[in-house]
Amino acid sequence: MQQYNSLKKLKIIKSLINLIPFSRSLRLTLRKKANAKFIPPALNLFIQDLENKYPDYWIFSTFWPWGDFLMCCALLDEFKKQNGGKILILYAGDTQLQFINTFKFADETLKVCPEFYYALCTNKGFSEHNKHGLTKGHLYEMSHHVFKEVETLNVTNFFELYAKMFKLTDPIPEVPVVPPFVRDKVEELYTNISKNKKVILITPDAHSYDSKEISIEFWRILTSKLEDLGYKVIFNTKRKSFEKFEKVFLPLFEESYFATLCYANITLRSGFTDIITIMGAENQIVLYPKSMRFITITEQAQIEEINRCFKLRNDKTFEETMFDVSSINNMFKKNFLEIIVDDESKTIDSITQVLTEKEETEVWNK
Repeated sequence: MQQYNSLKKLKIIKSLINLIPFSRSLRLTLRKKANAKFIPPALNLFIQDLENKYPDYWIFSTFWPWGDFLMCCALLDEFKKQNGGKILILYAGDTQLQFINTFKFADETLKVCPEFYYALCTNKGFSEHNKHGLTKGHLYEMSHHVFKEVETLNVTNFFELYAKMFKLTDPIPEVPVVPPFVRDKVEELYTNISKNKKVILITPDAHSYDSKEISIEFWRILTSKLEDLGYKVIFNTKRKSFEKFEKVFLPLFEESYFATLCYANITLRSGFTDIITIMGAENQIVLYPKSMRFITITEQAQIEEINRCFKLRNDKTFEETMFDVSSINNMFKKNFLEIIVDDESKTIDSITQVLTEKEETEVWNK
């Protein structure tokens, strides 16, 4: 990628800012000011060069949270079937490329610097987002934050929102194809860990939700009850507070495939939940924190964005709306157990009950 002068200046200035001792808040403030000054001119030149080089391509940049990222990737093959042409997708990290390569849609991929990648797909005003609309030869940013048309649509959940960005009706997400070398490696690990038991993988962390809303004691009691039922319980986490639990924490793509091999997955609702659903994990229990608060943005910003995209209703609370628009069942037409964790003891009872009933149904159907 061409090096743009203002981007060079930005990197030099940031390296100097990082030398400021003691005040983290001052460093953050100065970095934001430097970004606002130097990124826009470099980004505009980059977009111009990109569009000049790929006039016959659909050009996409996706929002970076993993759930948004994979939902968009899973829709692009259907978009290509309906619209024809070649697709170029931008990415910033090797793990993103690993996922992209498991889908069929990409004719070209282009790695871009983090300064450009994270300036796109946000509402921070680093560029004029999607000014040409969904048009071949022009960059299209796949993010609900810059999807202005959503304000005139009747959208009920995030997956539907992204489908409408591509002007698709009721699409089925493409299932990634896991490369043989990954499949063999992970399946061997799974066999060694399971020891002929049914494995339940628990993912207690989320980037957007506050995982600390659910206590460690909740996970301890749940694990004990599941083990009493004969399951092998594995945790997908690197948090030190879970050191006493058995863990498997693989690179994201491998961990996601590992999840599809498990008898069941219990996740705190996160992008990982989206990923494993798209990859085919069928037996899931999805937990939501009572507050339904994103810790990555302010409460006011969350309310405004949810209202802009989904139209808050007077007959529903904000928490109820958040559940509706992010429900895995609503988004992907599943029938998983989904629980807002209000009472931890009742939640544990519900989980063990649904797993027991599933076991009984399986025995009956044999």
